[in-house]
Amino acid sequence: MSFFKRIATPLIQRGIPVIPVNPGEKKCTLEKWQDRAQLGPAMIDFWDEENPAYNVGCVAYTTPGGICILDCDVQRLPQRIEAESGHKFEPTLVVKSAGKGCLHVYYRQTARSIAIGNRKVGDLFDFQCNRKYVVGPGSVLAETGKTYTIFQDYEIADFPDWLGDWIESNSRTAKKSAGCKMSPVRDEFDMDDLMDFYGYDWRQMGTWYNFVSECPVAGYQHKSAKLPGFFFDGEDLGWNCWASGCESNGWSAGRVIKALNEKHGTPYPHLIWPDNTMEIVEAGGIGGNFATEAVSNDVSEGAIGGERGNPGKTKTPVKIRLKPRYQALTATGETISSMDGKTWRDSKGRTICVTQQQKR
Repeated sequence: MSFFKRIATPLIQRGIPVIPVNPGEKKCTLEKWQDRAQLGPAMIDFWDEENPAYNVGCVAYTTPGGICILDCDVQRLPQRIEAESGHKFEPTLVVKSAGKGCLHVYYRQTARSIAIGNRKVGDLFDFQCNRKYVVGPGSVLAETGKTYTIFQDYEIADFPDWLGDWIESNSRTAKKSAGCKMSPVRDEFDMDDLMDFYGYDWRQMGTWYNFVSECPVAGYQHKSAKLPGFFFDGEDLGWNCWASGCESNGWSAGRVIKALNEKHGTPYPHLIWPDNTMEIVEAGGIGGNFATEAVSNDVSEGAIGGERGNPGKTKTPVKIRLKPRYQALTATGETISSMDGKTWRDSKGRTICVTQQQKR
């Protein structure tokens, strides 16, 4: 059995979705890999034929039976967590990395882990929860010649609530000290890819991704603050230049990225921010004045029936684009009372959907 097939097969047998990772590396260059992780042998065979020297990646998804991984960035982090939380880790699958020799602790998703989402705290840990991956056991890192090895071989345990408490507590501390505006990003957002795209020299220091040669907004290196950069903790993106005279002080990450796109001449090609599109199902035959009503209720574009504000009947599915401060809570056909929510109804008084203002 070839290398990739030999290391990938035991993982899919455990119910772990896998992707191919570049031979001898940690990076996956498979296009749209976030949507292409596999549990079946057919694609394993295909990727094996494509390059039998691939390493393997283990992908976290917030789906029933999916996995999440506590990716430790320092040695003996589990011992520290036990000491601080007063709890002990139950047996589960644990893998030792080939880089710094830190641990990857695997869990099955629970409501608690899904609620936490992706998190990143400095050089302490990454919590890979959704559409993120770690390099899997059996993979070899060429720069060290070492192999990712199984450190504890147990059935994958359910994510414990107490660990969620510890992760959230440490995440809040990191954000509080960042001192910048935060905006949530898409689960599949790749910070390294964003930094590489613009061609500046940069380095990661914990949750900060710093430009080391110049401030990309000013076009030169500030004397008073030489490491402007983005804050990214796996969930939220922010910016801080630190130099008191820089025009980018107080800017959001989105405004900085817009400026970088203008300087680069080509906009960053991947989506960064969550899509505020809500798909309404079972909404066929809606007519009357719902389109006009929807537009007046904070729909920013393209409501029902084609032209903005033009009433008309429609077929399923229907998409309504909400202003960013609103998010969809439910689909049509259900009467839901929601505190601080907005209920939209058609011309006959039927409930279409309910939205709720996001907390900022």
